[in-house]
Amino acid sequence: MMLFRWTSKFIQKRIVFFCDKAKMRLAKENPKIHMLDKDYTRDDFFEKFPDARTFPQIIINGEKIGGYHELEKWLAMNSFKEDF
Repeated sequence: MMLFRWTSKFIQKRIVFFCDKAKMRLAKENPKIHMLDKDYTRDDFFEKFPDARTFPQIIINGEKIGGYHELEKWLAMNSFKEDF
């Protein structure tokens, strides 16, 4: 599982809010967190997520989940205890 997080100095509070919520929601699973401009470039990000318009972008078991709201939908229908 990977959680991509925005780290720009000019970050908006709303983005930080959803990154932090996703991080808390996934804390038990110990997600690997990649941070923009630290672990990857903007070009790398948009190559991996060409249609992304929000942060964070979440990948679970190789599946691109999307942002925080998509994570909530995924968690409502899936469990980390299931085999994928």
